[in-house]
Amino acid sequence: MNPSASRRRPTIALCMIVKNEERYLRGCLESARPYVDEIVVVDTGSTDATVSIAEEFGAVVRHFAWNGNFSDARNESLRSASSDWVLYLDADERLLTGDALRAIDPPKNAGAYNVSIRSRHILPSGVVDQVNQYQRFFRRSPSVRFEGMVHEQVMPSVLRSGKNILPSAVVIEHLGYGESLEKIMQKCDRNAELLRRQLAANPDDHYARYQLGNTLGVMQRYDEAEPHLLAAVEKDRNASIRASACNILVEVAMHRQDLAAAESWCRRSITLVPDQVMAYWFLSGILAFRHRYAEGIDLLSTIRKQAGKETGLAHDMALSEPELQQRAALCFEGLANDAMTSKDMAGVQAAVGAAEAYGVRTVKLQTAGAQSAMALNDLRVAAGRIDYVIRHLPEDAVVQKERFLAVKKRIEALEPV
Repeated sequence: MNPSASRRRPTIALCMIVKNEERYLRGCLESARPYVDEIVVVDTGSTDATVSIAEEFGAVVRHFAWNGNFSDARNESLRSASSDWVLYLDADERLLTGDALRAIDPPKNAGAYNVSIRSRHILPSGVVDQVNQYQRFFRRSPSVRFEGMVHEQVMPSVLRSGKNILPSAVVIEHLGYGESLEKIMQKCDRNAELLRRQLAANPDDHYARYQLGNTLGVMQRYDEAEPHLLAAVEKDRNASIRASACNILVEVAMHRQDLAAAESWCRRSITLVPDQVMAYWFLSGILAFRHRYAEGIDLLSTIRKQAGKETGLAHDMALSEPELQQRAALCFEGLANDAMTSKDMAGVQAAVGAAEAYGVRTVKLQTAGAQSAMALNDLRVAAGRIDYVIRHLPEDAVVQKERFLAVKKRIEALEPV
């Protein structure tokens, strides 16, 4: 008989803190309720329908006077939980893989599990899809408590308890960072103030220093962010946090147009945490800026191999296939352009052929390929690429289409295709 078959399934408590979350709370509770045994909601002063929604889902509701400390509120939720394990969510989050949560059969040495949190961030620098790793599922124990006024975490107390942190297939979707830029900046202002207070009380809290540097980086206050990030890189004991700080320092260097420093920070991040996407992605773009296109293309292959695996970073990126193809096109176009500038038609052909083998075709590449094929008297290849260009030019590019059609007719007159 399988020993695990007779073992009691661990019970799970969903623990939350909320305030005026009627917009989001119902969706959160609907996503998690089928997979948990109890729900504990700590309300910190709602004036809308938040509490009644929580009660509708059978939650135990506790009231807590907000004191500016997220850990205090979360620890209040733990005091009211009775299950073996705790899952904690925010109202603007959704549990996407409840079956994966229920499938976890924790060994005795397991203290917590890393959970992937996917979110779309609206930032001053643009929209970024991120995937973060946090210990959102952990064994309930009097020794395990949240720490930190903001960006609170249980990891330090889990590790002090002698238990391990293990990977999981659990995924949470975070909706809150997709709000307006104005609201995101308001959250950043609030978090920065709390982090400064936390550092004033404990200047050696390098995780808080990293989070402050990260928050200031999001706000594009790079000069203020840099000293905090440098301190985190040198002094934090967690390689994931150090590598994440390096990645933000890449942005600081890029803001100053210091490509050499940006490349150096990328490589340091990769040395600290090879299993990631962000530093490789940044580095591929930097190499393209520096006309080192072949190296950039090689890095995209590395990124593809990492896609879908658990990232080694606390804060990493999630890239789509179109984004990877767009970066690959940029690199292949750069190779072709450099060869064209050097009048190396064979080099142009090689670059376009490699792009085609990679699955990348653009009007710019196919135009260069047609020109080089004609220069090398490879008329069949030239005609095929001109066909692609004609089919993919914008509808209003009438003059360009007519020119390409005229070239194709001349080719067909020389060699029927």
